[in-house]
Amino acid sequence: MARRWEEDLAATEPDLFLYSETMDGATNHEARLPGPEPEPDPLTGIVPKSNMLWASWAPEDAWSANVVLDPATGYAAGSEFGFAVSEAHDGGGYTYQVADLTTGEARAGLEIRSGSGITTVTVDPAGYVVMTVPNEEGQGLLVVATADSIRASVIGERGWLGT
Repeated sequence: MARRWEEDLAATEPDLFLYSETMDGATNHEARLPGPEPEPDPLTGIVPKSNMLWASWAPEDAWSANVVLDPATGYAAGSEFGFAVSEAHDGGGYTYQVADLTTGEARAGLEIRSGSGITTVTVDPAGYVVMTVPNEEGQGLLVVATADSIRASVIGERGWLGT
């Protein structure tokens, strides 16, 4: 069952990750938004950060807060549909929140007690951000975020040592 889900949900097999780590490239402290690339200043060559997003809507007590990225485009996942998803780590687990890009306010949240963050991210053309995340019981969760909701469903057991 694990092999079936791995093949269905991951374009490539993810590298094994350490405790309290997310899949490499799944999140970042900042993310680009769709639109024209800002032009560098002609005198300094510095590119303005006007087209960037930070997870400012994440919980204030989080140790770290990152924006979930669309692996295909590098943009904030969901940004082409008017929302973004954050992953915040508080030492005991992760909080995933959906925020409206216009207002910057969180619309929905989901807490998952786990030592590991996201293992895969996919953005569906219908307006869904789909992630796989393990929970504290070692089960794989399918987490689906939309512009105003985020929910998780158990998709299977993880094997011994997380494989």
